[in-house]
Amino acid sequence: MKKVFYLIACASFLLGAYKNNVADASQIPQFKGEIGHYEASNAFTNFILENQKKPVFIDAYYLPSKNNEIELTNNSFGVDFFHLWHSCFEPLKTNEMPSSLKCTGTSFSIDRGDSSKDADFTYIRSTLRVQGYFVIRGCGGPHQGSMGCTLRPLNPEDIR
Repeated sequence: MKKVFYLIACASFLLGAYKNNVADASQIPQFKGEIGHYEASNAFTNFILENQKKPVFIDAYYLPSKNNEIELTNNSFGVDFFHLWHSCFEPLKTNEMPSSLKCTGTSFSIDRGDSSKDADFTYIRSTLRVQGYFVIRGCGGPHQGSMGCTLRPLNPEDIR
């Protein structure tokens, strides 16, 4: 009987230690909402810059305007990225797409090298969705007017 109580006490202790090691979801910084270019990029970019080296929850989406101004890259190295433009220091011609020759912005790299992670980056019919837990590995720059930030996807159980 003492052995059963001892095992229950050990299990309770271990469960309590595990439970205390898992972060409360309400304590994880969250960004939810639409992202875009120019002024609409500020809230997302500031959120990323303020939470470097921290786990975060992101549920962000981008809807195209009449000019699909989002720059996306999907490469075979398991890193995808999208670029949001902050401002242009030279006027753009009618229907001219923003570029680093006339505008500043931030590239957001999503390191998808580990495909077992729940967080995801999807792009379907010009609509971008970034959703899940990520750790913001860091940001650097500016280089030729643009910053670069890397986000690494996580699973909910990775948040500790």
